[in-house]
Amino acid sequence: MPRTGELLWYVLWITLIAVGALLIAIIASRIVRKRLEPPDRSPSFTLQDLRELRDSGQITGPEYEAMRAAIIGQAHAQPDPPAPKRSEPRGLHPDEPPRPGGADEPHSPEERD
Repeated sequence: MPRTGELLWYVLWITLIAVGALLIAIIASRIVRKRLEPPDRSPSFTLQDLRELRDSGQITGPEYEAMRAAIIGQAHAQPDPPAPKRSEPRGLHPDEPPRPGGADEPHSPEERD
């Protein structure tokens, strides 16, 4: 039978190992999550920055036009966010034909009154 002091050391070591494993798991999940995030596709500089380079004489007019076209092309190449899914109008069963004039219009003359 282990003594109380030995038992406390075992518990301490097991606790330290569990805390270490938890820290490793947290760090690993953050690394994986960061790698799975889509990259930031914003241009490294804006059209305003490009104009300032042209106005200060650091780039020529044709260089400005080429870089401007590239930045605008990148903006157009980015995919649009997906459109939200349209849900069925409330109150319609999937097998029921759509109501004329929309889901809020009553079916029968009695419902119209």
